[in-house]
Amino acid sequence: MRKMKLAVFDLDGTLWFNNSHVDLVYSYYKLKKIHIYAIKIIGRLSHKYHMKFLNKKFESIPDEFINNFNPKWNENILSILNAEKDAGTNVIVITNAPERISNFAQNKLDVPVYHAGIGKKDEVLKNFSYDELSVFSDNKTDYNIMEKADFVGLV
Repeated sequence: MRKMKLAVFDLDGTLWFNNSHVDLVYSYYKLKKIHIYAIKIIGRLSHKYHMKFLNKKFESIPDEFINNFNPKWNENILSILNAEKDAGTNVIVITNAPERISNFAQNKLDVPVYHAGIGKKDEVLKNFSYDELSVFSDNKTDYNIMEKADFVGLV
């Protein structure tokens, strides 16, 4: 009997080199390095304010800009994703990124992309049956799915 294999990939910092909605905000508003550094300092001082600022800016970005955006993909991880697909593994992406980015990623990667709250990706996994689980992530908050995995690829 063939094992049901599931490969789960994180989006931000794993498949997409940077944080997706930060990347989009910086690109859309054509922020200069000095602005980016100031925003990062604010982020170190107040994560809550930083995220509120970024989310507000992100929400005003038109869908057309997001749909035409060309992010910097991690080619090494993309090749693993494609190899898993070619091997017949059920491949999904679970991300904390906003829904518009999830939709964009799903169209670009041609795999299902699911949204989960931070530290709650295991809730998405409950909807899948598998005998073998591989997880690819750069995120310590993904520990709750990593501990269930037969293989973990840390990025």
